[in-house]
Amino acid sequence: MILWSFSRREVGRRPGRALLTLLSVVIGVASVISVLSATRTTRAAYRQMFQKVNGSADLEITGFGGKRFDEELVAVAEKTPGVAVAVPLIHRNTILYGPEGRATLTALGIDPEKDSAVRDYELVEGEPLGKNIGVWMDVGLARRMKVVVGDEIKLLTRSGLKPAPVIGLVQPAGGSSVVQGGLVMMHLRVAQARFRIERQIDTISIVLNEDADENAVRNELQAALPDTVTIGRPSTRTDVTDEAMLANEQGLRLATAFILMLAVFVIGNTFAMNVGERRRQFAVMRAIGATRRQIAGVLYREALAMGVLGTILGIMLGVFGARILTTAVADVMLVELPDVEITTTSLVIATMFGLGLAMLGAYLPARQAAAMTPVEALVSVPPQHSSQVSWWVPVLGLLTLAVSAVLLTGCIQGRLPVGLAAIGSVGGLLGLVMLIPVVVGPVSALVERSLLASIPVESRLARRQLLRHRGRTTLTIGVLFIAMSTGIALATTISNNLNDVRTWYERAIVGDFFVRAMMPDMATGEAADMPESVRAQIESIEEVTSLDSLKFVSVRTDTQDTVLVVVREFTNSDQVYFDLQTGDPASVIEAVNEGQVVIGTVLSQRRSLKMGDTITIETADGPKPLMIAGIANDYIGGGLTVYMSRQSGKALLGVTGEDIFVVKCEPESLKSVEKQLESICNEHGLLLQSYAGLVSTVNAMLGGITGSLRALLVLSFVVASFGVVNTLTMNVLEQTRELGMLRIVAMTRWQVRRVIFAQAAMMGLIGLIPGAAMGVWIAYVINLAAMPVLGHPVVFHFYPWLFFGCIAAATTTVFLSAWIPAERAAQLAPTEALRYE
Repeated sequence: MILWSFSRREVGRRPGRALLTLLSVVIGVASVISVLSATRTTRAAYRQMFQKVNGSADLEITGFGGKRFDEELVAVAEKTPGVAVAVPLIHRNTILYGPEGRATLTALGIDPEKDSAVRDYELVEGEPLGKNIGVWMDVGLARRMKVVVGDEIKLLTRSGLKPAPVIGLVQPAGGSSVVQGGLVMMHLRVAQARFRIERQIDTISIVLNEDADENAVRNELQAALPDTVTIGRPSTRTDVTDEAMLANEQGLRLATAFILMLAVFVIGNTFAMNVGERRRQFAVMRAIGATRRQIAGVLYREALAMGVLGTILGIMLGVFGARILTTAVADVMLVELPDVEITTTSLVIATMFGLGLAMLGAYLPARQAAAMTPVEALVSVPPQHSSQVSWWVPVLGLLTLAVSAVLLTGCIQGRLPVGLAAIGSVGGLLGLVMLIPVVVGPVSALVERSLLASIPVESRLARRQLLRHRGRTTLTIGVLFIAMSTGIALATTISNNLNDVRTWYERAIVGDFFVRAMMPDMATGEAADMPESVRAQIESIEEVTSLDSLKFVSVRTDTQDTVLVVVREFTNSDQVYFDLQTGDPASVIEAVNEGQVVIGTVLSQRRSLKMGDTITIETADGPKPLMIAGIANDYIGGGLTVYMSRQSGKALLGVTGEDIFVVKCEPESLKSVEKQLESICNEHGLLLQSYAGLVSTVNAMLGGITGSLRALLVLSFVVASFGVVNTLTMNVLEQTRELGMLRIVAMTRWQVRRVIFAQAAMMGLIGLIPGAAMGVWIAYVINLAAMPVLGHPVVFHFYPWLFFGCIAAATTTVFLSAWIPAERAAQLAPTEALRYE
């Protein structure tokens, strides 16, 4: 209890120091909880979406290549021994138009008598489904759209906009999911008529008898059913979804690792200052009987208290950050995600990080405090051995660098999981920081020589004081080094990737206008069909010089991976359709029109495929090998894409309809064509977007990322500035008697200020310039390590404006941080300074 009173008094005396420690824990915990919760929410949302559609079936029958098949197979499946019930399903992405606007959703055509066997939902209000045109709506969707039972909505179908009275509201098990998981259910016969697929269905969900053997039933079904269908486990997630999210998650993990490392150094620096200022207090405690363990326990308890409070505040801030992060991910993925859910696992992990950060940061200062003897701590001048460095520190730094190099090399070569690249990058920075005590002497001597001409006396005094407390100086330089290197590394990496995205859409998305029912899901490629009459209406516009269309289809390969097939009309041999990494544009278009395909770089990397190889996909006629004509950079579907011509798509996959129309016209006709397209889109409830509008949308998405980057850079510099203030303030306190003596022998106030600024300049130059250079190197290594994720090399650019701008901003921050300690030193009265102990 008595020791706690010492700690409370210390916090009251130095609230700024305690606040800095607290903020470091808060930021670290908030980062962890934000990233964990946002990524879990996104993945869980997609998983719930597939579960809502596919239900709790044991097996699922689908057509090869995603093609529809005859509903008569339901009866065949039900007669198979071991099958309890076979449930047919039609599922289509569509657009709903209600009193409060439009929404994208999934429309399910179900058999009401059988569907409850696989899909768990409760009819909250209304009446059962019949063969009339009435529909059930998801309760959550109905609330968002302000629709009640009895209202009439309109659904976009291949027959155009069709009215549908809402006769019931249902609550699916599992709650909300992504926007395509918002459901509208209708009778199977109504769905077949609306989507023009008479007597055909998309899937059959199979529920087995309790004593049935799954493998045996599967074999029986394969023998009874035609070769145009496949039997497998129901999908709850897709490879395309995972791949689309992978790059985002890797970037978030890397940024979090950097923030946690910076937090540990700031906490360590703060506690080191704390120990230096409380030397006499600890000496008195030792003199009256306190043991070394009790002295260390004081600091550990203070760290634990800060850790607990910081964890609580960090979790609260992390929930807010997770919502912002989830919104940013939803904007990039072009989906609407549910509210963030904080799980027990996330809370436990965040708590471990919060307490771990505080205790790890306090470890070395606590050992230093416990090692002091009463006599040593009572002297007015700190002992000179504080300038010595244990031999194991640089040795451990070299070992850490070696391990980091192995990890990064393995990630670059694809032999190790790319997630280890973050650990390798953080380890490399830690190893370099451990080498700072070895190099700070000779490097500070070089800096001193550069200052001798202008401030000879002040520069010598500044260097001597920094080297007297090498450990504290190392911590501060380490904070500056890490803040600068991580800031420039993240800024350069993100800038390079943004340039890569811009290059992709400038080459792959070429047109004057784009007509679509909805923005396609960037993770799954799913979109709503457009009415069949739209193509003819657009073709009737005289000023239109070119009309291209795209259709997205999810297909399985021979290795059971899911890929996104993009069916497109390649009619203009002079147009650049791809951001090709391999292949000649003209010959690639010719080959695609002859039945070959172009694949995304990520798919090429995952399957070790190259131009001239074949990729086998499931088609209506069974597995079909397709020659690869080229490999292209692609950001749709996470790069797991296969591009084929419309003719091939129709023959192999039975593709009909369009998801997007790409319209081109002469420049002088833009306004006229836009007006006529607006009329067509208003008639059918479609979206019209100009190329300028599309570029603006993409740039707005990228602008959100850039804004987050700037906030991260500012945060890094602010945290680093606190470290500089801490070190220089402590140096002033320990130099109080020395500065008083110098003032008596005629040192002016301006000379005192220059001593403090010279210390700041030395730490800044030693930490910031190498940190900036290391930041560029880390960005280059990250660029190389991203190859297994992106499947293609991102062109690395060095940005002089970023490099020198960050150095200038950080240097300014360092000197501003030195102003308060410098003023405090300059205002010391000589007589009071001599009495200071």
